[in-house]
Formats: sequence, structure tokens, C-alpha cells
Amino acid sequence: MSLNSLLNSLNSMQLSNRIIKSILYFLIVGGFGVLVLEITAKSILNRHLKESLAIYEPFGLDNKNILNVTPNYTGQWKNPEFFVQIRTNSKGYREDFEFEDSDIDVAFMGDSFTFGWGINVENRYSNIVARNYPQIVVANLSPPNGWQPEHYEYFLDRHPDIKPKLLFVAVYLGNDLESDLIETVIERDDLGKIKALHTPYREIYRGLVINKIEYRYKWFSSLVKRSAVGKLIARQINISRFRNLLVIKKGDCKRSDTKIEWCHGSKQL
Repeated sequence: MSLNSLLNSLNSMQLSNRIIKSILYFLIVGGFGVLVLEITAKSILNRHLKESLAIYEPFGLDNKNILNVTPNYTGQWKNPEFFVQIRTNSKGYREDFEFEDSDIDVAFMGDSFTFGWGINVENRYSNIVARNYPQIVVANLSPPNGWQPEHYEYFLDRHPDIKPKLLFVAVYLGNDLESDLIETVIERDDLGKIKALHTPYREIYRGLVINKIEYRYKWFSSLVKRSAVGKLIARQINISRFRNLLVIKKGDCKRSDTKIEWCHGSKQL
């Protein structure tokens, strides 16, 4: 081999080594950057979860209480407007005492406002009633989300021992009620009795009820499913004007021959 050929070979090897080192450098720096982004995004999401009402068990709908609220739960609920303590009894109700269905004299049912949005349990109007009438059992049966008429029907049918002298139903005619009406699937038998309720557009994520969203692009769905950064990006996009670019819109209300009723408004995704 001539001297020139040897020098050319050495130069080629040096160039190749520099390219390999550059590639390794960018892979290491890039990987480290991705790791930092994942850790930061996960920290932000964990802080959000810690301050949210992560009160639901992983199993969504149960056969008695519509949504399976964690029994004997103790936690904090925090946002820029309030900071309150949340406790549930052994049946998953936000009450500081135990009771049987047959014990209830006065029952309160409703949505998150009746549950006590943003206030400690002693400041709810149901608790004020209870303090003024200590000789009777007053119980608040509300979940921290909205209910619609079918939910009450389903709940009371599966709690036949609840026969209060007075039953108060209080709901806010907006947000929860609107989304529940259009996002709950109702399955009835031949006699018109509710067999089951389903919420196909919602899911439980680490104790929170969240929207189950179908994205237009599989790669983005995979990113959201597997990455904290993806979840954080999706969270911001879903409340922005760019939402419709990524989210698949669902159809209008429908009635099927199988007595399963459902309808869905795309704005609720």
C-alpha cells in the first residue's frame, strides 16, 4: 500500500470516527433531553393529580352506585379557588358517619354542588340541615360529578331500602348535567327497566374521571398513551382552539333496536 493510500485510509477512518462520535453525542444529549422533559411533564401531571379529586376506584361503573367512589378515602382537594379536605365513609359517601340505607330520614342527591364543590363537609347545606335536626338521620348521597334522571332511577332501584321521608334533588343546569345527558349510554330491558348504564366516552385515570378521546392520528394516540409529555401536550391541546385538528368527532344522537340509547356531542369530548 502506498503512503498516499495509507493516509487516505487514516483520514477516512478519522472522519468516520468523528461522525460516529457526533451521532453518539446527539443521541446522548437528545436522550437526556427527552428524559428531562418526561420527568418534568410527569411532575406537572402528578402535581395536578395530587391537587385534584382523585376519588374514584379504577373500576368505573358498578352495579349499585353508578361510579365506584373509593370508600374510606381521605385526601386533599386543591385548586386556585379553594383548598378542602375530602373524606368518605365505608360506603363511599362523603359523610363522617356510618349509616345503613334504611336509617336515612332525609336524603340529598345531586351533582358536584350538592357533593360540596370547593367547601369542607361541615359547610354543605345538607350538613347545615343535619345540625339543625340532630334527632333525624340526614345523609348526602351525591357523587362529585353530575347525575341525570336515569342515574337516580338506576341508583334508587338498586338501593330499595332507601325510603326517606324527604328526598331533595338539586342539580346545576349546566356543565355536569349537560355532558351526562349526552354521554351516558342507557341499556333497558323489554319492560323499560334500566339494566345498565355505560360511559363509553369517559374513563378512570389514577382516580380521576377523564374524557376518553379518540385522536385522528395513531402516532399521537400512542404518544399520549405512553408518554407524560404526550399527555401534557394533549391536555393543553384539548382546551385550545386547535382541538378539532386532532380529535375525531362523534356522531349525533341515535337510538338502536337493542334498546341501548346513546348520543354524543363532539364539543364534549
